[in-house]
Amino acid sequence: GNLVPVVSAQFGSRDEVSVHLKDQETSRHECYKLDGFFAQEDNSVSKIFDKEVSSLIPGVFRGCNATVFAYGATGSGKTYTMQGTDKQPGLMPLAISTILSLCQSTGCIAEMSYYEVYLDRCYDLLDLKANEIAVLDDKEGRI
Repeated sequence: GNLVPVVSAQFGSRDEVSVHLKDQETSRHECYKLDGFFAQEDNSVSKIFDKEVSSLIPGVFRGCNATVFAYGATGSGKTYTMQGTDKQPGLMPLAISTILSLCQSTGCIAEMSYYEVYLDRCYDLLDLKANEIAVLDDKEGRI
C-alpha cells in the first residue's frame, strides 16, 4: 500500500517551531525550523492576517510597497487563504477593507494590484475581464 510520510511539529521556546518529516518508504528524514505555524482552524486566516499582514499596512501609508503571496501545490488552500469566503474573508479582502477604511478616514489614496501567476501566465484579479497580462523584463532580466 501507499505509506504516508509522518509529519510532526515540536514547539520550542520563543515561538520556534520545528517540523520533522519522516518517510519510511524512502528513508527520507528532514527537519525544518520555522518562524511560525498556523493550524487548520476555522479562524486561522484571520490569525494570519493579524500576525503577518496587518503590520504591513501602516507602511503603505508611508510610501512603502507591501507584497503578500501564497505559494503551494494545487488544492493546498492558496485561493481560500487569499480570497476566503463570504462568511470568512481571506487575506486580500481583509487587507483591502483595512486599507480603504484608512483611506477614507485619512483622505489618502492607495494603489493596489492583485495578480495570480499560474503556469508562467499572469492574471490581474482586479480586472473583471481577467485576461492574461504581459510580464515584461528589462535588458538586465528584471521584471
